[in-house]
Amino acid sequence: MMRLIAVCLLAILISGCDDVDRRPVATGTDGTIAVVADDEVWEGPLGQALRDELGMYVETFPVAEPAFTLEQFDLTTNDLFERVIKKRKYVVFLASLDEDTNVARYIRAGLDSTAISSIKAGTSGIMQRPNVWYRKQLVVYAIGPTAEDLIADIHAQGENLRYAFN
Repeated sequence: MMRLIAVCLLAILISGCDDVDRRPVATGTDGTIAVVADDEVWEGPLGQALRDELGMYVETFPVAEPAFTLEQFDLTTNDLFERVIKKRKYVVFLASLDEDTNVARYIRAGLDSTAISSIKAGTSGIMQRPNVWYRKQLVVYAIGPTAEDLIADIHAQGENLRYAFN
């Protein structure tokens, strides 16, 4: 009888372990965000909008400091994506759907036609996804039908973005 109880308890314990996330924990420091954006996007108004919202200075003692440190990566090689970007704790993909850039193509490839139609129709294109590739990770897809629309979304949701990364 004791053996039967022991076997039942063991079976319960083993079956309860299936829901455990065994993926590694994402790397990177709190306060540092990897921004995946093509160089021309990062240097233009779209990149500036993201820097205005996430890189804004916060009054601290004795001097003001940026809310977050933003590290820009151009999506040039799969090796860079696999070895560096994918493992980061905080990642933002930044592109508009009307661009013909590496990042825009990457984002479009991951969306179905319904999502693309929805974004083109004006639905917010700033989507937060936790634990995409690693545990304790937050990936944000900031996409819009045009750069102008996405700039407006970034400014409108700036506070929510800052809150998500805190």
